[in-house]
Amino acid sequence: MPDAFIRIAPDDSVTVLIKHLDMGQGVTTGLTTIVAEELDADWSQMRAEFAPANAKLYNGRYRPMFYHSVRAGLDASGKLLAWRHRLAGQSFILGTPLESNLVKSGVDVTAVEGIVDMPYAIPNLQVDWRNAASPVTTLWWRSVGHTHTAHAVEVMIDELAQAANKDSLRVEGSSPSPQRLGRLDRRRVSMPQKFQFLFQGRLRLRRCRIKPTLLAVIISLGRSGE
Repeated sequence: MPDAFIRIAPDDSVTVLIKHLDMGQGVTTGLTTIVAEELDADWSQMRAEFAPANAKLYNGRYRPMFYHSVRAGLDASGKLLAWRHRLAGQSFILGTPLESNLVKSGVDVTAVEGIVDMPYAIPNLQVDWRNAASPVTTLWWRSVGHTHTAHAVEVMIDELAQAANKDSLRVEGSSPSPQRLGRLDRRRVSMPQKFQFLFQGRLRLRRCRIKPTLLAVIISLGRSGE
């Protein structure tokens, strides 16, 4: 039976089967480089392929799906007054040795982090989580719960801003604490000249919260004249 992770062909080409997702982290290049060094192979011999969906060979673990339902209220001036956040998703922690430390009053803290401790001054906050048990084997990404909770929160802030006809960083109550998050450098920049033939418009840096630092890394695009 061929090796589950490495194939060496008669022409001396080496194919590395990658069982991890690669979203820019360099998994594909990194693992292939390690194999090349171990085999003392020239880089021109190396190939990489994503492994097929075979749990017996590759012990598949997946980021579980989460469903978020958020309701929030603004007063007439656009001030954020209340936030109710309900979510359902499979726990990483229940039934593991980490349960005694990371499950509090029946709640997996990694499922709700980024919501219960969101860095915004909301006077009325309610969070409700339900475990969605599944036979699918799971494992977290690097920022665990923040991988989905931060996205849900920030999208809702943008929706509220649109409803109030305000900039998302100007919704009162959604501004981050400078002491906790530091200074946000927000600015408008022009489209680089080399890209203007593709898109005539303007780039606007937007917020993106990651565990739980506020970074201006997401862009929104608007065409000229619109």
